[in-house]
Amino acid sequence: MDEVSFNATTSSSLEVSVNNFVQYFMPIVTGISIPLSLTNLLVFLNNGIQNSPSNIIYINLVIMDLINSLIGVVVSVDMWENSDHKSKHHWGNDTLLERTECYLFLFTFDASIVLVFGLALIRVLWVSMSAIHVLCKLNMAAWIAVGLAYFRGVESCLYSYFGKLLIKKRQPFPDAFIEVSDLLECLMILATISMAVYTQIRIRFHKSKINTSTYRSASWTSFFITLNLTVSYSYYIVINVVRIYFTEQRGADNYEDMCNSPQHWTWVDILLCDVLYVGVAFMCLNSLANSVVLLCQKRTRKFLVRMAKMCWSDVKMKCQNVFRDDYDYNYL
Repeated sequence: MDEVSFNATTSSSLEVSVNNFVQYFMPIVTGISIPLSLTNLLVFLNNGIQNSPSNIIYINLVIMDLINSLIGVVVSVDMWENSDHKSKHHWGNDTLLERTECYLFLFTFDASIVLVFGLALIRVLWVSMSAIHVLCKLNMAAWIAVGLAYFRGVESCLYSYFGKLLIKKRQPFPDAFIEVSDLLECLMILATISMAVYTQIRIRFHKSKINTSTYRSASWTSFFITLNLTVSYSYYIVINVVRIYFTEQRGADNYEDMCNSPQHWTWVDILLCDVLYVGVAFMCLNSLANSVVLLCQKRTRKFLVRMAKMCWSDVKMKCQNVFRDDYDYNYL
């Protein structure tokens, strides 16, 4: 995934409609996602990330969700404050804050793919090994996945920064390194889906060996997070398929003018050329869905119920003390 820039000054009605939808969509999604992500972060910090290999992945996904939501907030503010900044050729090119938003978007976009891939791989290994003594090995695999995710995120930001200094990009087709990276990430997404489906099939046909409801629940959580990844990154897969098709049919040079003429854009042109705002909207939706899935875990629900009961007990005790003090005062 790479950021691009262009010099257009006019837009088509379709692009305006898409940006208007995103303008209203992102504040609503981020407004819901941020408190949910903070709640998940509180739960995982309370339970500890060492309880299971999946928790190591989950807490880092929550961190990515929070970053995505914050990017959505800043982009929403920018879109509402300045109507001229409703297109990608403005966002990310003017101020340090906007450039930071772009790099954070690239970081979370690539890192999240690796994290969910690592999560699906851990579930496959657990089904295959199915023994307690391999827990430390799975923890190591989880930490390796987290390390690779952060490395991939940082690497994409650094390449984007230095690439702008060293390489003149062709629109809408980036250089060969980005093309290969995008293709590998698409294959990683497809592999993640395959592993998640394989895990569910393996569990269904080995119920007698895998008889703990906790494990089945964790596997469903992983499956739904993978499903969310599939939906949220579907536009990214479509972009790469369309880009390959256009390269084969027409060549890259014919579409440089198309990206610099947004007044004639179609849906395909928006996917090829205006991916940052669309990408942020999809990533904010991804964060919201991840937060809901993680909150629905049995362990999380138990923790929240326990915390609610404790809060209610404290409130009830304080109310009883207040009433007792009033009674004593009136009695005296």
